Amino acid sequence: MSYATNQNIVDRLGATLAAQLTTEDSSTTPDQDLITTARSYAEGEIDGYLGRRYKIPVDVSRDARTAALLRGHTITITVYRLHTGRPSVPERVTKDYESAIAWLEKVAAGDVVLPAAVELAGPDSHGPVGEAYGRDVMDWLDL
Repeated sequence: MSYATNQNIVDRLGATLAAQLTTEDSSTTPDQDLITTARSYAEGEIDGYLGRRYKIPVDVSRDARTAALLRGHTITITVYRLHTGRPSVPERVTKDYESAIAWLEKVAAGDVVLPAAVELAGPDSHGPVGEAYGRDVMDWLDL
């Protein structure tokens, strides 16, 4: 499940800048494969934070507010990732990225609630990592 579409990214950047960031030649058409890769990376990064507290991927069809929040942060992180392939990242893009990560850190810490997302069960649960490396594995390692 995606939190944003490639078109959301192109809309934020504008077609000309999207093409400049995703192609090496003077093409006026954005490289959709590169946008998909950057967007997938952004969604993975988001899930890395959200997975500490919520079932991932978050079902954005459950709440329009949640969908809008995750779409916005996915776009912001994707735009940042696309810029990192260039000699310099504009300050505004970096600040937006840092703001998105700060928000995700707050969600992961439980300081911000993600509307309508399904919380993981149990006080010791830490998402997929907590499930994969739970007590049984620690016993096996003799810790």
